[in-house]
Amino acid sequence: MKLFATSVPVVVTLLAACGRPADAGRLATIDSLITVTDSLTLLVNAIDLTAYRRMDSMHRAETPTIEAQLADTTLDREVLVHMGNYHRAMDRSLGRVMKNTEKIRKELAYTRDQLGALRHDAAKGLLPEVPEQTYMEQERLAVRQLSNGVDVLVTSAATARREWDNYHVPPEP
Repeated sequence: MKLFATSVPVVVTLLAACGRPADAGRLATIDSLITVTDSLTLLVNAIDLTAYRRMDSMHRAETPTIEAQLADTTLDREVLVHMGNYHRAMDRSLGRVMKNTEKIRKELAYTRDQLGALRHDAAKGLLPEVPEQTYMEQERLAVRQLSNGVDVLVTSAATARREWDNYHVPPEP
């Protein structure tokens, strides 16, 4: 009887330490956010930053010549438009790729770590319900913002590549 009396408080303490049961809906949402984050990471990792650095370096070298040609009003309008489109794309879109790719990669890695920790804590019921819901909503917002950022980055990379190819690759005969 003495063994039973001492083991009941131990069992109650152990049950209290386990936390509340996991919310299956929240776990599914967190898993979905992890999947989206992993997919966004794959998209960003597909950007060949070395190639874009090379493009940026070459564009910087040719910028004075292009700007001088753009100021020449004797050139054909079609040539000027083509050159202006290229220069603008390299300045803006390529600039965005160069500036934001590593930043977005780091933000994706951080968000993935946060989601992994939240998933662990939610699965074990370690967080009270209201803070867990708050953290999940914060991560949902972070993933949404990252998704928008990745969309802009991928579009910018495609624009820079397209304009690079249109300007540097001679048309086929």
